[in-house]
Amino acid sequence: MTKRTCFAALLFVLTMLPKSTFASATPCAGTLQDVVTAVVCSIGGVDFTFGPPLNGVPVYTTNFAGSTVFNPAASQVTFTPVVNSLGIGFTLTGDFSAPPFNGIAQQSLGPVYVDVPVGQGVFGDCLSIAGANVTQIANGNNSSQVEVSTSGSTFAIVTDSGFSQLSNCSSFGGDETGHAGGFSISSHQYNRSFNSNAVASYTSETFLYQFEPLGGAATPEPASLVLIGTGLLSFGRFFRRRQART
Repeated sequence: MTKRTCFAALLFVLTMLPKSTFASATPCAGTLQDVVTAVVCSIGGVDFTFGPPLNGVPVYTTNFAGSTVFNPAASQVTFTPVVNSLGIGFTLTGDFSAPPFNGIAQQSLGPVYVDVPVGQGVFGDCLSIAGANVTQIANGNNSSQVEVSTSGSTFAIVTDSGFSQLSNCSSFGGDETGHAGGFSISSHQYNRSFNSNAVASYTSETFLYQFEPLGGAATPEPASLVLIGTGLLSFGRFFRRRQART
């Protein structure tokens, strides 16, 4: 095999690799402010895009729809990539709280898109919260509560009446491919209660996209590995022959 033929074989191997094998963006890391400023970053080989602002609403805001300011600022939120059996996404950790008041504190993050790996589709999302602290009130009527939700039907909630759903997954009703998503994460803290000392807060929220092979077909990675092996063997034979001539 000539050097030119060998080089052409390598190019063919590279073009057959799924997009997720070489994420084009740098890894997501740092604070939420760092990630939003970067706009595009990678988690588990998948590129995530944060924004652009939609309908005049910033990508991350602690004063969504004119509600009372909801802590924390983006620079005070730790952004941690997550890859597990449920999906690929991230955890936001910070002081998600507000002082007791009569009203709604709300923050939002979005839209968030994913560049779906070749041969796969996004079919749903999962959401969970941790460190929730909601004042329990006698005969509570859910006036004091925390809730985190997506623009779909996924939500996690803890209320003053003792009801809690700390995690939830839901389906989009079909696979989405390409530059998919555009989903927003919205967090609410309600302190509307006769008890002015009611507290509703939490410390972290985790958001995951769920992937699956399109049409139940096998993912392309195994085939790509076979191509890589073939290409490497071809290179090995070429260099052994060249060394034998010298």
